[in-house]
Amino acid sequence: MGDRRKQDRRVFCKECKRAEYILEHDYCVDIECVLGEGSFGVVHRGFHVNLEEECAVKSVNLCDEAREELQVQQGLCHPNVCRVFDSVASRSKMYIALELCDAGDLGVFMQANTLDIEDTRCFLGDLLDAVSYMHSFGLVHRDIKPANLLLKKERSERRPRLKLADFGLCVCCAQGGSVEGVGTVPYMSPEQLVGFCNVSCDMWACGCVFAEMIMGEILVPERFWFDSGKALRFLRRSGFSMKVELAALRVSHEQGAAHVLQQMFMFEWSSRVLAKDALCSRFFK
Repeated sequence: MGDRRKQDRRVFCKECKRAEYILEHDYCVDIECVLGEGSFGVVHRGFHVNLEEECAVKSVNLCDEAREELQVQQGLCHPNVCRVFDSVASRSKMYIALELCDAGDLGVFMQANTLDIEDTRCFLGDLLDAVSYMHSFGLVHRDIKPANLLLKKERSERRPRLKLADFGLCVCCAQGGSVEGVGTVPYMSPEQLVGFCNVSCDMWACGCVFAEMIMGEILVPERFWFDSGKALRFLRRSGFSMKVELAALRVSHEQGAAHVLQQMFMFEWSSRVLAKDALCSRFFK
């Protein structure tokens, strides 16, 4: 038993040294430059030597959930999904080299900028492109919100490109089936708040993001953010529908905009518009 423990320690030590070497020499992580920090871990700025490209290096605790999230994101290849370059694991941590989105997230961007209708159209189009692609594989994100929508500056474009990120709650849902309803309360659909969902819940969240870009505020008041029961009761009240109607009114001069917004907020999930159909709206023509 003692010899096995010594051997295990040597293996772990070798893994740690390999991870440290890659972080320093291959990812060139700048420990002083923190791009983000939260319950998920820490994100530092880096430079991927082999790709000759700046990157973001996300540090998370090594667990099955982290491995599953990495596997999902590595399997997706789309211009509106944040790319995973590669990863390395030590004894207790996983380090993921990601595409650097240097314009922050949509939530921070909205706080600093007033979005015009063209900004809203482009960002929503980027989001729906990513969601439609993801749904084509039967994947449900379950946590679409401005904080998980990263922005990357494009040299030839006036506005940054939106990239869907953070696939920690993403799961595969069989057609006609459902999965556990989890997420971030202000962006959760009625069925999510009850405890189940499918791909349609992502479309409700897209509607929340769309309305937030129009209104400049989150539709669900802060006092309901930490209680799914109270949030569900709010969604069923006239106050919520009035907010949706006001958002629709503000874009009524744009062909198709009000209609696609209202279709995202259908209370019955089976009546909610799909991402691929929403992209066919006159709003995007």
